[in-house]
Amino acid sequence: IMMTVAMYCAGNSKEATDTYREPVNRHQRYWAAGTTSKDYPNHPKMLEALRKMDHDAMRPLNMVWTGSPTEIIDMIATLHNDVGGFDVASLMSNAWTLPADKAAASMRLFSEQIMPYFKAR
Repeated sequence: IMMTVAMYCAGNSKEATDTYREPVNRHQRYWAAGTTSKDYPNHPKMLEALRKMDHDAMRPLNMVWTGSPTEIIDMIATLHNDVGGFDVASLMSNAWTLPADKAAASMRLFSEQIMPYFKAR
């Protein structure tokens, strides 16, 4: 299974959520404003549900990984367990207007502190 998840890793939870909340919310508003298609019968229901979600609603559901390295490790492990595993998580690390240097710092922290944890398992 492959999935896409918005991810922002910072030194602490407050810094991460304060930085990434609005970029995720902007992305969510844009994406949920999409049109429906007769080829996807459940698409209108999915869009309606997404319109009700924002960063703060998605974070406790592990639909967005925003936090410290320890928090994100817990989010990944929980989601992995909840869905019976997944092979690839494609990380959206630069949602909309997030400055490139912040996205790069987040990915660096992810690669240095989170990836080794899962590689060792």
